[in-house]
Amino acid sequence: MKDTPVGHRLIRLVPRLVALLAALAIIPWTLGVPGVAGSDYARGWTIGYFSLIAYVVAYAVLALLGWFARRGQLASGAQLAGRLAWVALAVFVVAQLWAWVLISK
Repeated sequence: MKDTPVGHRLIRLVPRLVALLAALAIIPWTLGVPGVAGSDYARGWTIGYFSLIAYVVAYAVLALLGWFARRGQLASGAQLAGRLAWVALAVFVVAQLWAWVLISK
């Protein structure tokens, strides 16, 4: 983080912070998954559970891609990894919103 403004650095931390919170939420979310399948409530918990896991895994892969790119082992991969991290975050938010809608029915 050479000469980037503080605001830009804070914005870049958002996907990392969400990945950390998602990783921390996996265990409590697992404990709340209903045992009876088929209802909207159970479908919402399942979607939420898999979206938590998928986001954490996607962010880890993108973080590794960005790390390799910053070390010079990948050509222009750092910007791609940063952009894909935001795409993964957007998909995660949509999936979580969908899960919460199904749970709240």
